[in-house]
Amino acid sequence: MMRLDREGLGKALRAEREAQGLTARDLERKTGVSDSTILRAERAHPDVFARADTVCILCHVLDVDPLAFVESVSREHTHEASEAGAG
Repeated sequence: MMRLDREGLGKALRAEREAQGLTARDLERKTGVSDSTILRAERAHPDVFARADTVCILCHVLDVDPLAFVESVSREHTHEASEAGAG
């Protein structure tokens, strides 16, 4: 199974935005993505990551490779995590 490390990608987006000296408002003007959505993406909020187009736009403008944050996860790991949340 594969999963996206949303937290890692969110941190990378924020780090690159800050490295480029951009505020969330600056990035909003460049991308058309609202500053509140940008900040939610940086905090790895799941609703933002449900929209691939938003994440792809931010990654493209900030030159962040989203594939670097796709990782393999064993079925056992996923099963254990779901059982832990059920208790």
